[in-house]
Amino acid sequence: MIPKPDLILHNCDNCYYVKFKEIINRKPNNPVNILEFIDCDILSPFKIKGLNNENYIFTITCRASKCIWIYAIKFKSDIYDIIVNYYNMILTQFKVNIKRARLDNIKEFKSIKLSTFYNTKGLLLEYSATYTQA
Repeated sequence: MIPKPDLILHNCDNCYYVKFKEIINRKPNNPVNILEFIDCDILSPFKIKGLNNENYIFTITCRASKCIWIYAIKFKSDIYDIIVNYYNMILTQFKVNIKRARLDNIKEFKSIKLSTFYNTKGLLLEYSATYTQA
């Protein structure tokens, strides 16, 4: 079947980019100060457990400095304590308020306890799309 002439697209950039599963932007979106914008991610359960039977790895990455904090956790529900302790450590040690956080789109990041914490601290949240890397 031959497509109609009005349906043929010639060198359409948007069509070209939509075919990619993910596109990584190497340029920063907006200039941000160190520790003001963080990315949080959980790596899947591993077959080999940690020294204390940890199944998951939770990472927090600073968007500006690319510094990464890595935590080994047993359960995904341990995320709340880590985020609260991390926020307090950044505030105490560096006198910086975290303003924005990009999180995976999983239920542990959307719990009532974490939502209450985010709202009381005034954090802006962004949830990443499924099966993409932020």
